[in-house]
Amino acid sequence: MDRWGSKYEMLIMPGANLLMGLFMLGMARLAAKKEQSGSNNEKVTLIAGVCVLVLFNAMTYIFLYNAYKNVNTLSDEADFYSLEFGIMGLLFIFLGNYMPKLRMNGAIGFRTSWTMKNEEIWKISQRIAGISMMTAGAVIFILALFTKGWVCMVLSGVIFFAMIIADLIVSYKISLKY
Repeated sequence: MDRWGSKYEMLIMPGANLLMGLFMLGMARLAAKKEQSGSNNEKVTLIAGVCVLVLFNAMTYIFLYNAYKNVNTLSDEADFYSLEFGIMGLLFIFLGNYMPKLRMNGAIGFRTSWTMKNEEIWKISQRIAGISMMTAGAVIFILALFTKGWVCMVLSGVIFFAMIIADLIVSYKISLKY
């Protein structure tokens, strides 16, 4: 499909990047206010924000490159889904490594009503969620190498939701023990 549009449409993604950066900065400040001692949660939130911005910037680059090269479909030059979900898998691996380092807070982390009951449940849940996030990230990255298009997107979504459901079940069972 080919169409004409305003050149200002190309500012949508950079604008979204700016808004997401401001949102993550606000979340980091909120995490710092809610933490009673130290600044661990603020640092982790800033790292997570940078990771999200890396993903958004990769999308922006792809859109701008395709507009510059007058690519009619994204599949002409590179598979958009494989690239984005490959980057997302790497970011999951990176962020999963930081999950166990989070102190109990109301702003970031794997937060449910039962993980917020006490510090011990929080620590165990964050460690398990971090491991599952790194595992899901590795699987999504490998899928992105070998699948294309909608197949990559659907399989990555299934893995992501399976990770969330598994973490919910495990954290609930942990909360019953403590």
